[in-house]
Amino acid sequence: MENITHARKLEKGGHTVLCVCPSNVLAQKYCTQDLKSGVTLNELFGIGLSDNTKIEKFDDSNFDVIVFDEIYMASISMLKRIKHYVEKHENKIIIATGDTEQNEAIDIVSSELDVDEYMNRHMGYTLH
Repeated sequence: MENITHARKLEKGGHTVLCVCPSNVLAQKYCTQDLKSGVTLNELFGIGLSDNTKIEKFDDSNFDVIVFDEIYMASISMLKRIKHYVEKHENKIIIATGDTEQNEAIDIVSSELDVDEYMNRHMGYTLH
């Protein structure tokens, strides 16, 4: 929640903040309680119920701060999309929050390593 607190401060400072969540429940929570806008990862990237079905991508052009909430709950394919998004949107402030001690991603991260060790070693980028 600390990153969400930072996002609230940025919003109060005049930034437009979009909270991107792994579930509808979290996205709706941020729309109504904490921040003004929340969407799911699937909405941001235009993914339907599966990787093979498409929906219209969310237009994030009016937002200069993107908060990826509970990033450790994202699948490997979704983490790859997040990585590409971060690389493509250098003009945006990107915040990520996640706790490896909470819920794990739905898909298998690695059969060889501990989830914490694997994610910290292979995310390929650092988000602050």
